[in-house]
Amino acid sequence: MKKAGFMDIFLFIIIAFIVVVVLVLFKFASSTINTEMLAQAANMQAQFSNTTNVTAIIENTIGKVDEAFNHFKWITIFFIFGFALSILISAFLVRTHPAYFIAYAMMVVIAIIISVYLSNSYETLSQTPVLASTFFSFTGANYIMLYLPLWVTVIGLLAGILMYISLDWGGIYR
Repeated sequence: MKKAGFMDIFLFIIIAFIVVVVLVLFKFASSTINTEMLAQAANMQAQFSNTTNVTAIIENTIGKVDEAFNHFKWITIFFIFGFALSILISAFLVRTHPAYFIAYAMMVVIAIIISVYLSNSYETLSQTPVLASTFFSFTGANYIMLYLPLWVTVIGLLAGILMYISLDWGGIYR
């Protein structure tokens, strides 16, 4: 008998929060570095010979990194949806005894309470004046994190239903 699906919702909450915050910070850092490097391009150009185009070098190096980090907006959404889908699939594939459904329901309630605190923390962090524009540019991930308790409720209930559908009735597995 496997009980692997019980902690997945907690991992979803914590990893989604960490991934979104870290990728937002990476995007903010790369954007800030790119802007500052371009602002200092004239000073750096004076240090090199006239045959070197410092602006082109910055745009071809740091600028390309900043452009690549723009894809973090989509990566976070796909990561969160992929993790939610894996929770639902694993809930369906894990065979449980009906007695564990009550424990699972209590775990989901605890996860919802924890997600409220993480969502509020995320909202406070996203309203920091320096980081606000970067956080709000991550539109999908920002929406998911601000409504994290709702997402956890839906995913937890769907996973519970899928777990109940595929219960181990003591007979032959499908």
